[in-house]
Parts: sequence; structure tokens; C-alpha cells
Amino acid sequence: MRLAALILVLGAAPAAFALDPSRLISQYGHASWTLQEGALPGTPTVMAQTSDGYLWIGTRNGLVRFDGVRFVPFSPANGEALHSSRILSLRGSSDGSLWIGTRSGLERWHRGHLTFYADAPAAIPAVMEDRAGKIWFTRMTIRDDGGPLCEVVSDHAVCHGRADGVPLDIARELGTDRDGNLWTISDMLLMRWRAGSARTWLPPGLTSAHADLNDIVQSVAVGKNGEVWVGAMQPTRGLGLLHLENDELRSFVSPELDGRKLSISQVFVDRRNTLWIGTQDEGLYRLREGKVSRLRRADGLSSDTVQSLFEDREGTLWVVTTQGIDAFRDLRVASISSREGLSADLANGVLAARDGTIWINAWHSLDAWRDGKVTSLTAGKGFPGEEVSALFEDRSGILWVGIDNGLTVFEDGKFKPIRAADGSALGFVQAITADAAGDIWVVTNPTVNLYRIRDRRVIATIPRSAVPFAYGAIAADPHDGIWLPLKDGDLGRYRGEHLDVFSFPRRANTAVIAGLVAYPDGAIVGNTNLGLVGWRAGKTQTMTTENGLPCLEIHSILRDPRDSLWLYASCGVIFVAADQMQAWWQNPHAQLRFRVLDALDGAQPARGNLFPKASTGPDGRLWFANASVVQFVDPEHLDGNTLPPPVQIENVVADRRSFPIRDKLRLPPNSRDLQIDYTGLSMVVPSKTRFRYRLLGHDTEWQDVGARRQAFYTDLPPRDYVFQVTASNNDGVWNPSGANLAFSVAPAFYQTRTFVVLVLVAGLAFMWLLYVLRVKQIEARVRMRTEERMQERERIARDLHDTLLQGLLSASLQLSVANSKILRDAPAKPLIERILQLLRQAIDEGRDAVRGLRRQEDDALERAFAQIPQDLGVGATNFRLLVEGSPHALIPRVRDEVYRIGREALANAFRHAQASSIETVLEYAPDRFRMVVRDNGRGMDPDVLQSGRPGHWGLSGMRERSTRIGARLRVLSAPGAGTEIDLLVAGKAAFEDTATRRWTDWLGRVYQRSEKE
Repeated sequence: MRLAALILVLGAAPAAFALDPSRLISQYGHASWTLQEGALPGTPTVMAQTSDGYLWIGTRNGLVRFDGVRFVPFSPANGEALHSSRILSLRGSSDGSLWIGTRSGLERWHRGHLTFYADAPAAIPAVMEDRAGKIWFTRMTIRDDGGPLCEVVSDHAVCHGRADGVPLDIARELGTDRDGNLWTISDMLLMRWRAGSARTWLPPGLTSAHADLNDIVQSVAVGKNGEVWVGAMQPTRGLGLLHLENDELRSFVSPELDGRKLSISQVFVDRRNTLWIGTQDEGLYRLREGKVSRLRRADGLSSDTVQSLFEDREGTLWVVTTQGIDAFRDLRVASISSREGLSADLANGVLAARDGTIWINAWHSLDAWRDGKVTSLTAGKGFPGEEVSALFEDRSGILWVGIDNGLTVFEDGKFKPIRAADGSALGFVQAITADAAGDIWVVTNPTVNLYRIRDRRVIATIPRSAVPFAYGAIAADPHDGIWLPLKDGDLGRYRGEHLDVFSFPRRANTAVIAGLVAYPDGAIVGNTNLGLVGWRAGKTQTMTTENGLPCLEIHSILRDPRDSLWLYASCGVIFVAADQMQAWWQNPHAQLRFRVLDALDGAQPARGNLFPKASTGPDGRLWFANASVVQFVDPEHLDGNTLPPPVQIENVVADRRSFPIRDKLRLPPNSRDLQIDYTGLSMVVPSKTRFRYRLLGHDTEWQDVGARRQAFYTDLPPRDYVFQVTASNNDGVWNPSGANLAFSVAPAFYQTRTFVVLVLVAGLAFMWLLYVLRVKQIEARVRMRTEERMQERERIARDLHDTLLQGLLSASLQLSVANSKILRDAPAKPLIERILQLLRQAIDEGRDAVRGLRRQEDDALERAFAQIPQDLGVGATNFRLLVEGSPHALIPRVRDEVYRIGREALANAFRHAQASSIETVLEYAPDRFRMVVRDNGRGMDPDVLQSGRPGHWGLSGMRERSTRIGARLRVLSAPGAGTEIDLLVAGKAAFEDTATRRWTDWLGRVYQRSEKE
């Protein structure tokens, strides 16, 4: 869609843009690129423009693409190459193709592919597209039996020769007229051909007997009005510029141009039907309505030998010479200098007279510019003096001229002096104006006086002592009197022999008023070196950079008929529209809008030395003198370049590696330094093309980068991106669509989702290991404390065994000996036996306590439980142990607590339950461990079951132990119904995982080792 829109714009462009023919060639903007600069691979021969906006330059050594700034040699990325590097012709067609005529044949470059038309081998001097979009080309040095005029049909070429009514052996240039006829030339014939019908013309003086002559006729051009021009290279035969008139080919001769004397290599008609003539050795000519303009190498042309001419879509004219290429464009600010005929580049003042004459004060000459020609009045040739000091035209059209030390009027071709009442000269005239009554006011120096003149007689002389005026322009008040600058920088209004003074805020000795313009309502504006000053309805105000004024130093000032201001300033010609002036009058601090015509528009700002420095012509053109040349602006012809520039993305470079431009380009991983080259194809003033871009996926806003044609990015994360770039032309017209490039940066492995998942998994695993290590650390500490506790319990057991139990046993033995010696019927006998019974019971319970204090060395819980009846010294005939499921290793801490709970339960059952059956069940399941101890004894007292009583601490101990290992303990009992102790431990809290336990045991040992170290 963008390409279709661009083709539509390009198709509409020819009617809108072309060089202004009213100016001389030397008044156009001119740029050149020469072979010495090294940008071109060989002598240029021809130019063309494709619909994408690029210019193409054919040379004798290859093809070059040009965007107005950069020359890029043609080098297809797919390895294709032209069959010949000698380029003879080029043409851009409406479908976006570039047609290339070489010494070997015709080729087509379209969408990155090169096609060679092998069925029409020959040198191809011209290619053309007709109104129907058909491609035609001509041939020379034909190497087959075909004719010289060919058309492209589908994917092959069809050539027309004598059998088709083409009476030529070779053909050169091609053109077409408004009726669809084709025009071409051979060595000496002009031919019109259509549908097999041909008509030929011979140059004057030649007949069929001259058929052996070669290379006489070189070029043909057909104008929009049907005029046919032919260029020839035989000035010795009087054959140069030829014109088809009244069905006869004639030599063109006019008062300004004798075409018979030219050796012409190229004729070309531009969009305004202006004829351009390229010659072999005399540079460039332009012919328009009988008027001729010329440019040679001495005037700046790259060479006097012109190869071809081309007009691009924006109206720029390109001249291809043997030494380079030249571009000519319209300037909004044009100049008149010695190149255009001024007597010297010393233009100190300018006056635009009512009759269209532009009078230019060239200091030692008074020059008159009329219709592009200059007439100079100098001393000894009707000019009564040496130096012009001031110029003025009164209401009757009489020219007043300050010359040397006096004032004259120029009337009927003669200068007449104006003298003071005493007959003396008035002095060196600085400024002249006429008031509302028609009186002439003159300021002179060094005899500083203000003179009032009526009917060419001085009627009043006002000395500076009365009116302290300063050097500068004076202006008439629209009602009465005059305005003039005062020597201390104030503004004065002199009327009725009275001076009104108006001051402006400024620093001392600054802002001296150099020029004045008056408004019909009585307002006055003056230019200074610090901006503008103004007075209106009794109020003074200033306009400076605080109002947005582009620069402060204003050399001269003009008001146009629309009450807009034009400032000739240090930064160029500044336009202040009437609405902006009104905004400033209403608010002296208002922010205003300005338009600036700068050096690239042709402005050469500088201060003129004499009066008037600026003037408005009857046609509305504005004239400014800058002490060197005269410049003019036509406010009615400042229409800008309305064509938005095509925008192209040319190259992508990632880490110094170039990638071809294609949709969804994928850059390699870790592409750190990214460079994107782009261009905007406006050829008028390429340096004024402005760009902005953004990278979707990275930039949040557009980046304005001025004239830079490269974008840079560093360390872009891997993702999809869209690079968008747009451009504006030299007049600020932006391309609304610009150009886009979708690309992506591939992720490295460590930037992929897989890697992120792996890192997350590894991180979680590491965190889990840290958790396990921490748990193991805690377990190791608990084990150490448990070990310490067990060692303490064993110490207590040893102490009990070695002290208390031994003492009780010794006492029991001694008491037994004593009891044996006491008579059976002695009163103390029962008491001693009772004490012996208590001692034995205490010794048995002490032994049980010692056994409980010592650690259980057997890891197999079922074997430990089977040993309990024997340890308790009871018979095992009424005890049964059941194991359900596959036994798993219990965590040591859990195993010890389970064992002690079970031992306590069995001890109670054996000693107190009076049961005939005692059963222990050990249940191993994947999700739990369960131990049940039940008996069929007498049961438990409900009070003991609920809260326990002093002296019954076993039940409380079991509950405390179950709580420490996170187990659930239930005690079910009723008097006469037996008792059941049910202990349930969750599998995660009870069992050891073998692999994990080995890993954590190793970590634990490492930790313990580090703790000990």
C-alpha cells in the first residue's frame, strides 16, 4: 500500500514541480559532485530515478545508487552482475523497476532480481516508458537481424525494423508526443513512428547522398506543446540546434542564440516546457520564450561537456558532465551579483521602482536591473559623480539620488541637482523620505542637517542641535511628520516643528535603530541589533528572543501589503505574519511563530551600508542589499516542497556483520551493538531532511535525531522488535507512514525459557538442599543433645546401680541376716519381714529404672519389644507381639520414644492390669506407623485416665513423649474392660528415606566435623 501511494505521488509530481524559468541559471541553488571527490567509479553518463525515490547514476564503469548524501555502488546481494559495466541509458518505470541499457543489452532490476533480455543484444542508448506503461528501447551496434526500435512484451523483447516500417539501421534517443507517437533519431535522420507508419526528416543541407556521415544527430526532445527539438554536433555544417517547424527541420536562430554554432550533445524539455541544451564544449544553455541563460565551467559547472540531463520528481534538474554531476534547484532567496551582470559585488543599497526597474547602488556605479539585464551608469558616462549614497522614488515616479556630496533627481535620462537656499550642495545624503503631504525629507552628513524640500526647493533646514537624529533610515508618518532614530537610541517623531521622544528599555549604547517601517494606523516598528522596537497608541515595546525571535541582529526591515514583516537578519530572512504582529501588539510577551529562510534557501544576510537597504517592488517582491549582492524574495511564490520523502531502511549491522533487509529478520544471540542505516529521499536540500525513529519493544517515544541517518542500540534483550523511521523534507513535510522493519534478537541458551526453568528448578533444589541441610543441622544438634542426655542417663544409671541399689542390696542382706536371728514369734518379726519385702520391691523397681535409663542398642523395634517381658522378670506366656506390614527403619529419636512409650505401657500391663492376655501390634504402612498395646485386665480408674494422680506418672510421661515426636496418643480403658494404648505417627515424621538420609547424614557429619573443628 505504501508503494502504491508513493507511485501515485510520483506520478502526480511532474505537474507541480519544476525550476522557475524567470530566473537565470546562476540564480538557482547549485550543488555538484565531481570525479575528484572519489564518489563515482567512473565518468558519469546518465541518470534516472526509481519510484522508491533513489537516484541512479550510470557511469562508464558501473552503476551507482544515490540518496542525495551517499553514493552506493550497485552490487546485488544474490551474486548477480550486469553483463557490461558501461552504462548507456537508465529509466525508472511505474512498477518500481530500473531499466538499464548497457553496451551488451537491456537489463531490468526489480525487487532484488536482475533480468537480462538476451533476445535483443546490442548497445542500448535509450529506454522509455510510454503512457500505457509499455517499455520501449533503441539499439545500436546491433548483433542480430532485428530492428533498432524495440518494445518489451511480457518477459521478452520484440524489435521493429524495416519490415515494420522503421527505415533506420540504428536508433539513439527516444521521445513521445501527446498523440502517442514515438520519436527517435539515427545518425542523421529524425523519425516519427506509430503502428508501422513512419515519417523521417533530414537536417537542413543534408540529402540521402550524405548517408555515409555518422554521429551528426545526437538528441531529440518533444515538448508538452508538441514542439520537437533536435540536437546535432556539426557546427561546421551549421547543424547544432534544430527545430521542427511547419513539417520542416530547421536550424534555430534567434537574437540571443544562434543554434547553428553549437555542438549539442543533449536537448531536454522540462515540466514547464523550458528547453535545456547540453553542449560538447560550451556548457549548459537554457532557452525560454526566446531568452537565453547560460552556465559554464567558469561559472561553477563541473565541466563544459554535458553528457545528459535529468529532472527528478521534486523538480531538481541534474546535469551529467564528463567530470561529475550538478544539481540545480529553485532558491526562495535569489541573488543578483556580478555573475548576473552587476558592475561589482558592492551592492550597498537597492530601490525597486514602480516601472519594474531595480536600482542598485554599487557604490561607484548605479546599476539598473530590467528583465534579467543590467545597465550601469558610471562616472564619465552620464553619471555626475563617483559614489551613490542614497536612492528614493517619489509619488510621481521621479528618482532622487544622493551622489557624492549632493542630492540630484534623475529625470528624462538626466541628473538635476537640488541645492540649498544659498546654492550650496546639501551634503552627503544619508536617508530620504516623503511625508503625507508629499514633501521630501533628507538627512545629510557631515553637515548634519534635516532638510524639508517642496517642489524641489529647500523650505526648511533643521540642525542636529534641534533634532538629535542618528544615522539610519527615516520614515514618513501616515498622517503628518516623520519618524527618525535619535542619537541616544530613542525613537523620535517630528511634526509641526515639535519632537516627541519615545524611549525603550535597553542597555546603554545598544539597540540603535537602523531602519523604520510605518503602519497605516500610525504604529511604527524599527529594527536594531537587539531585536525589534515598536510604538503604537502611546505604548512602546520590544520583540526579542524571549518572544521566539530566531536571532536578534536585524539588518533591515520591510512591511508587505498584508502588514506582515520581513526581517533581513543575521540568521536569514525572517517572516513575521500579520496575525503574529497583532498578537505581539496585544501582548509584548507573547510567544510568536516565525518562518526563517536560511542559507540553504539562498539567504546571504549582511548589513547594507547605504539607503535604502531594502525595498518592496510593485510586483510584491522584496529586495535586500547586503553590501555585496542584492537578494530578493517573492512572497507569492514561497510554496514549499509538498512531496513527503520516501523513507528506506538500507542496512542492518549487528556486531560489525551486515544483514540483508527482509521481513522478520532474525539476529543471532548476544547481538550487542546494533546499527540500522536508513535514508529519506528528498533531493532538494538533503541536508535539511530530518528523521525520527523508535524501536517498538524498546523505545517508549519517538527519537528526533535531526539529519542523522543511522540508529544505534546496545545490548537489546532477546525478543521481537519493530523499527519505525520517518522523515521530513526540506520544508518540514513528514512522511506519515515512513518505513518499518520487523526483526528479532535470538536468545542465547541462558536466555531461553528452558534455561530459566532449569535455573528455577536448580534454585528450588538448592533451596531445598539448604533447607535439608538446615534441618540436618538442627537434627545434629538435637542428636548431640540427645547423646549428652543419654550419657547423663547412663551416668545416673551407673550411680544408682553403684550407690543406691548396692546400698539397698547390702541393707537387705544385713536385714535378712538379722531377720534370720529373730525368733519367729518375736514381735518385730512381721515388721522386719515387711521391710525386707519393701526393700526387694525397691531393688526391683530400681533395676527397672536403671534398665530404662540405659539406651536401647537394638535397632529392630520388634526384637526390643519381644525382650521386654524378660527384662521385667515376668512370664511371657500371656504376651503376644504382632507385626503388620513390611518393617521400615524409624528415625532414631522416634524409635527411642516409641520404645519407651511401649515399654511403659507393657510394664503397667504386666504389673498392675492382672491380665490373662497382653498384646502388642506394630503396624508399618507407607503413610504411618502405629503401635497398639492392649490387655484384658481390670482396666484403669477414670480419674487416673483423665488427669492422673500423684504417684501415677507413667501415663503423663507417655503423653509427653508422644508430643515430642508429633504423634497422636489415645488411651482407651474402663474398669473391668481392659486397657488399650494407641500411638500413631505420620510416615514423614516416622520413617527414614534411605537415599535422602544418606545424603543428609553426610551433610550432618560434615557439619559436625566443622562444628568440632
